Amino acid sequence: MSSEARRPAHLGVADLASAAWLGIATLLVVVLSSCSDPLVAAPTGRIGVQITLSTTHLVAGTPIKGTFIVTNSGDPINLTLASRGCMPGFQVYLEKGDLKNAAGFDEPCVSTPFVIEHGTNRFPFSTLTRYSACAQPGGTITPENPPCLASGGYPPLPAGSYEAVIEWSNTVPLPRPAAVTVTLTD
Repeated sequence: MSSEARRPAHLGVADLASAAWLGIATLLVVVLSSCSDPLVAAPTGRIGVQITLSTTHLVAGTPIKGTFIVTNSGDPINLTLASRGCMPGFQVYLEKGDLKNAAGFDEPCVSTPFVIEHGTNRFPFSTLTRYSACAQPGGTITPENPPCLASGGYPPLPAGSYEAVIEWSNTVPLPRPAAVTVTLTD
């Protein structure tokens, strides 16, 4: 089959040449614009991550303050670029068996850079030790959606041992930090 037979009838040689140059120009713009941004991929072995908590033994219902620490011995990493242009969010939540007390993400996509700089980066957070949802009277009750308190508030998690883990709203090129054991009491 000749090249004439494969070309759409409505496009001439000049149209195809213009389209080819447009494609090359677009590719060039994308490549050049990415040259000024920090690296996206995290080089293996150059990133250390850790969840630290202000306490690991407390009364259920009390929030825990913590810090997500990222140690980067390499070049800066723009997590927004790694997340297809949307700044990622993270949360540290408690889980125990099938109970995953994650609150979820509902932020719109914003292009604000989230850069992991060379050195030690600290990101503060607060973790709930109460349920992140509850069922109002007449609502559906599940293990992750217990009845609300009489005041309408969220009930505390049951006493016991939990793991504090991190979740990202988007995929990021960072290793997953070790979970931290948290003990809740009544």
